[in-house]
Amino acid sequence: MLAVLSHLCEGDCHTFGGVLEWCEARGDCCQAVVCPVCAKQFVVDDDELAELLHWTDDQGQALVCGVRWD
Repeated sequence: MLAVLSHLCEGDCHTFGGVLEWCEARGDCCQAVVCPVCAKQFVVDDDELAELLHWTDDQGQALVCGVRWD
């Protein structure tokens, strides 16, 4: 989680990352946070994604960075 936030909030990109989700036919799903500026991807599990979304709700608007699930 810290690597994602460091990249999105402290690096040159300074932005909101998007969430990409893909699922296999048997129902297994994975998520990745994607930086829209440089296209760097971070694979995250469900707990990490929940923490990132919660952090963004609490801190992201003031810092203008974080993760959006749109």
